[in-house]
Amino acid sequence: MNKLHTLFSLKKLNSFNIDSTAEYFYEFEHISEIKEFIANELPKFESFKILGAGNNILLNETVAGVTIHPTNKQIDILQKTESEVIIRAGAGIEWDWFVEYTLNQGWYGLENLSLIPGSVGASPVQNIGAYGVEIEQFIKEVEVIDLQTSEHKTIAHIECRFGYRNSIFKLPENRHLLITAVIFRFPLHPTVNLNYKAIGDLFSDQKEATPKAVRQKVIEIRQSKLPDPKQIGNAGSFFKNPLVNKTKARPLIEKFPNIPHWEAPDNEIKFAAAWLIEQCGFKGYTAPSGAGVYKNQPLVLVNHGTATGKDILDLAMEIIAKVNQTFGIKLEPEVNVW
Repeated sequence: MNKLHTLFSLKKLNSFNIDSTAEYFYEFEHISEIKEFIANELPKFESFKILGAGNNILLNETVAGVTIHPTNKQIDILQKTESEVIIRAGAGIEWDWFVEYTLNQGWYGLENLSLIPGSVGASPVQNIGAYGVEIEQFIKEVEVIDLQTSEHKTIAHIECRFGYRNSIFKLPENRHLLITAVIFRFPLHPTVNLNYKAIGDLFSDQKEATPKAVRQKVIEIRQSKLPDPKQIGNAGSFFKNPLVNKTKARPLIEKFPNIPHWEAPDNEIKFAAAWLIEQCGFKGYTAPSGAGVYKNQPLVLVNHGTATGKDILDLAMEIIAKVNQTFGIKLEPEVNVW
């Protein structure tokens, strides 16, 4: 089977449902396949991109060069004790399927990260997080293949330099590192995280808060706030919640006493990007192009069916400019723009 395709449609491989075409597209499952491709084919292309499930990207109409897509879905138990299990999960596994699978196996911790779109391989890149939990809490190592040298190696947790929606895998100088698998460490005894108020308020009795019950509540909350990409094209939260130095933040809080904010490390305050966007009048807005802001969650930009990647980006830039003009805060995209 030829795994290198030309003029390959990416419309079903991006959650914005942008009608985009890859100049060349290569998919692989096994390390031996990608090593052979690196040695014999990759040097022929001027550029490359790495595409997972396409849930955190905004595409142009044409993606130049070769787009590389890992499909490995294998799960292996590497070590198990009375208290924890260490597993390797292939990069091509669909994330929410993986969350449900781990809970069914009695491996706990991912319940707060339910229904996040994407793949296992993409989870370390953004250090995905929701409802008081970040994935780095459970990552032991990340397996990568170097597209420059063909070296298949393991990167330890500390070397990943995880931060708020960040890791070394987002740095331009590391774009040649393709994640092939993630090694997780999960506890075998359930201890749910109810620190996030929206979750904790749903459980009056701690005994009711089993991992599966928390997962179900998280799913219900996300479904009530976020559109299904199969119905309305979107990539989830488009913007990060901005971090502002306390010195700059204090006058803002005094001027806007209702502005949602939280203490953050490094003498910073985290503000709610959704509130900032809503105050600027964008909630529910739809541009003539079909690019819009979701009616139930201003953090989410949507494609109502006719928007191009440029249309979505133009709207994002308009929002960034207006928020900066109104509050003096510059929002940063969480979504990767190709």
